[in-house]
Amino acid sequence: SITFAAWVDNLFAFGSTVENAIAIAESFETVLQREWNLEMKPSSRSVIGPDPRADVEVNTDKWPMREEVDVLGHLITANCSPWPCFRKTRRHMWRAYWSNCVGKQTRPLSVQQRCRMLHRCVLPILSFRNTRWPWTAAIS
Repeated sequence: SITFAAWVDNLFAFGSTVENAIAIAESFETVLQREWNLEMKPSSRSVIGPDPRADVEVNTDKWPMREEVDVLGHLITANCSPWPCFRKTRRHMWRAYWSNCVGKQTRPLSVQQRCRMLHRCVLPILSFRNTRWPWTAAIS
């Protein structure tokens, strides 16, 4: 069986082994080349597997092994841990907070206005990124 997912210009292939996933991606690339004369850029190729240090029969020059991949703003790791994505999200939330909710421009605002600004600037970052995390007391 073949599992395939695509989002506009993003292609993700999943297989029972790293080699099978690459075979799926390369067969898709063959169709891209044949039907539309398109190719995957070298910077767009990467592979993550359950153990990035495992010996696999893969051309790592063409398909570099990674421990994590940024997929539409979410960090996907080889072990599917939500923690790297959570840490990235926390950094982005603090950046949005300090850039928008604190400073001379916000001093004259009421508490209600500050809460609205916090809701507009910081909460959307969390709302977007937490969609793939399992619920845990440690993250909540």
